[in-house]
Amino acid sequence: MMASSAAEFIILNPLLIPGFLFTLYFISNATYQLFFSPIRGIPGPWYAAISDLWLITETMRFRSCKSVHWLFEAYGPIVRVGPNSVVFHDYKTAKDVYKFDKGEKYKALRMIVGGKEHDHAMTTLGRAEHAVKRKAFAPHYTAANLVLFQPEFHQCILELTSILRNIEARVSVDCLDLFHQLLYDITSRMSFNTPSTALAAWSRAFHDQTSAKDPVSEAVGHFPKFALLRGNTPRWVWNILRQYPNQRWRQFCDCSRIMEIVVNEEISATRSATATKFQSDSTRDELNDSYEVVQEKIPLLERLLRSDVLSDSDVTAEMTSHLIAALDTSATMLSFLCWELSRRPDVVQNLRAELANVASDAGTIPPISELNKLPYLNAFVREGLRIYGAGPGTLERVVPASSTPFDILGHVLPPGTIVATQAWTSHRDPSIFPASYAFEPGRWLDGDIAAMTAQMMPFGLGTRICGGMHLAQMTLRMVIVEIVRNFEVSAAPETTEASMEICHSFVRAFFCCWLRG
Repeated sequence: MMASSAAEFIILNPLLIPGFLFTLYFISNATYQLFFSPIRGIPGPWYAAISDLWLITETMRFRSCKSVHWLFEAYGPIVRVGPNSVVFHDYKTAKDVYKFDKGEKYKALRMIVGGKEHDHAMTTLGRAEHAVKRKAFAPHYTAANLVLFQPEFHQCILELTSILRNIEARVSVDCLDLFHQLLYDITSRMSFNTPSTALAAWSRAFHDQTSAKDPVSEAVGHFPKFALLRGNTPRWVWNILRQYPNQRWRQFCDCSRIMEIVVNEEISATRSATATKFQSDSTRDELNDSYEVVQEKIPLLERLLRSDVLSDSDVTAEMTSHLIAALDTSATMLSFLCWELSRRPDVVQNLRAELANVASDAGTIPPISELNKLPYLNAFVREGLRIYGAGPGTLERVVPASSTPFDILGHVLPPGTIVATQAWTSHRDPSIFPASYAFEPGRWLDGDIAAMTAQMMPFGLGTRICGGMHLAQMTLRMVIVEIVRNFEVSAAPETTEASMEICHSFVRAFFCCWLRG
C-alpha cells in the first residue's frame, strides 16, 4: 500500500521524476561499485569508489597530490580513488605500468588550432602515434644539440643579471613572473630563432610601475590553469562560462588562441626564410634509434617543418605545447630554488665555494660541460627536483586488453582500468629519503644514490618521459649559478611559508614568491 501510494505521488508530481530516477541510479551505481565491481577489493574511501567527484574536487582545489599521498598513508601502497581509477606506490611496478598508453586526462591539455582541439605529443594517447611525433622533435632536445645553443642561453641569462643589478635591493621582485620572461626569451631563440624582448619589456614595465606584460608569455602562464578548468568542467557548462563578458577572463580563455596566432606567424616567417633549404636532403640530420647525433644548429620550428609526417596543424600544436612546457615548469622550479636560497645560507655558502674554481669571470657563464661536473650543484638541482619538481601529480595509464591478467600488488586489474603513480609520494618515501620533507642537497653526496635515483620521476617514466628534461636541467644549472655568484637572495615580507605552500594540479599552480636580490 505504501509503495503504491509513493508511486501515485510521483506520477502526480512529474517534477519529482528526475529526482527519483537520479536517486535510483545513484543507489544502483553505488551498490555495484562497492560490492560487485572487479576492483572492489582494492582499499580506499567509499566515497571515492562510487564517483569521480572526490578526485575532481581535490584537483580543482589544487591539492590532489597531497590528498592522494594521505590516502597512501591511510590505506597502503595501492588505493582506489575512483570507480575505475587506482593509484599505487611501488617503483618496481611502475616499470610495467608506464609501458601502457595514456589516459583521457591528458586530453585537457590539447591545443586550440583553427578553432578546434588538436593533439600534440603529450596528449597523443597511443604509444605508436606518439613515437611518430616524438621522433620529429627529439633530436632538438638531446644534450649534444642543446650545447650548440649555449650562446643564446648565456645572452638571456646575462641580460637577466643586468636587469636585477639595476633594481634597488630594497625593491622586491616577483621572481616567478621574471623567470617566465627569461624562459620565453630563451625558448624563442631556440625554437624560432627570434630575438624575443620579453625580459626587456618586463624591465620597462617594472621601472615605469605599469602592469604591461608580454601577451604571449602571459598566455603561456595562463594555459595550465585554463586546461585544468576546461578539463574538469562539463563541456556545456564551460561553453557558457567562457562567454562571461570580462576582459581579463576572456583573455584567460583565449590563451591558446593567442599562442596559436604567434606560432603561425613564426611558421610563415620561417618558411619564407628557409624555402631553399627544404629542397635539399643533404642538410637533414642523421638520427639513430636513441635520437642522438645532431650536429646542425637549427631552431626547433625549422626542424619540425622539415618533417614529412607532421601537418601544419601538428606543427602549430607541437610548438605551442613546447612553449608552455618550457616556461611554466622551469619558472616554477627556479622560483622555489630561489626560495630555498633565501633561507639556507649554508647551501649558498657550499655553492659559492664550489663555484669559486670555475666561475671567476663575472661577465661569462661557465659552459654546461663544466657545471655538470660540480657535485654540490648537481646535488642541489636533484634535491630541488625531488621536493619541487613541477609535475608532482598522477600520471595516468590505461590497462590494455591482454591474454595475461595484469596483477598489481596482489590485485588483478581488468582492461580499461586507469592506473597511476605520482612523483609527490615517490619522492617523499621516508624509507628511501630520511627527513623526506626537508631540503637537504647533502643527501645526494653521501646517501644511497642508487636507491634514491630509482625513486625519482620528476620528468615522468618510461617511453613517455619528458622530452625536454635535458633542457630543464641545463636551464636550472645556468640560472642558479648566475644568481648565486651575483646576488644575496632574501625573501620579501610577503613571501612566507603560507604563501609558498605548494598548490598543484597536473603542474604546480598558484603560489606567491617575491624575492630581493
